[in-house]
Amino acid sequence: MVPIKRIGFKPSGRSIQGFEITTLSDFNQPHKMAIARKHYRVNFYSLIYITKGSGHHEIDFEVFPLQAGQIALINRHRVHRYMLNDSMEGYIIHFTDTFLYTKDMVHAADIIDPFLNQYRSPIVNLSAEEGSLTRQLFHILFQLANQAEDAALPTLLHAHFRTIMLHIQHQRSQTVHLKDAFGHQLFIQFMDLVEKHYKSKRAVKDYADLLHVTTKTINQHTRQAVDQSAKDFIINRLVLEIKRYLSTGELTMAEIAEELGFSEQTNMTKFFRKHGGMTPSAFVESQKVSV
Repeated sequence: MVPIKRIGFKPSGRSIQGFEITTLSDFNQPHKMAIARKHYRVNFYSLIYITKGSGHHEIDFEVFPLQAGQIALINRHRVHRYMLNDSMEGYIIHFTDTFLYTKDMVHAADIIDPFLNQYRSPIVNLSAEEGSLTRQLFHILFQLANQAEDAALPTLLHAHFRTIMLHIQHQRSQTVHLKDAFGHQLFIQFMDLVEKHYKSKRAVKDYADLLHVTTKTINQHTRQAVDQSAKDFIINRLVLEIKRYLSTGELTMAEIAEELGFSEQTNMTKFFRKHGGMTPSAFVESQKVSV
């Protein structure tokens, strides 16, 4: 397996404060796709909007089918690989924290929340009746980003992109029917805590104590949200991070074990074999791809 590289934001053309939008037809050029079809762990956010055709995209070692009317939201630090083809049309957006948190951008949460709340899937399905409006919104954003630059453009661009992300968030909420708002919010809090503490806290009770609820309550609402136990949710998050570290080839097995809070490398190997279904070395071999 060729180690997966970590890459930063490198716009192919003109970018505005860490923001770039391009069409899929432009992105899908042979000289670009020769690089894009490799695995990368990126430090920026990506959005893929399909308006025509179908294809696939790989996110954190899982391949997701994509078709017209769908949007893929890829959070930063995730490992992903483009699997586009000539039949696909639409847009790709890349942006960074520089774009997100400049002094003029006071509504950053409206943009970033859809990228963070991906506990079900990174894919958003747009309703057929909203398709025309969504395409118009992206077309306007594309035109804005390619205007002659002036002092007001970054603020205008951010405001329109925020509108798009609010629209996407609204579309996603239409497909998630919440019977228990408290339980949904509790799961979101649990998910956030796992993201912060999965290296050091692996017992459900640790999170129950932080949330001042019982382990039974956490399990109940985690199963409702993602159809798995709270314990499995914690385990799967740790397994994913081991995969990410293994894929980059930047650290030795012993260093990965230490980074992720295992007392011994052998303990991490046993953990990964039990919960990941193979040894770490077998996983590395399984990820060999020809590009």
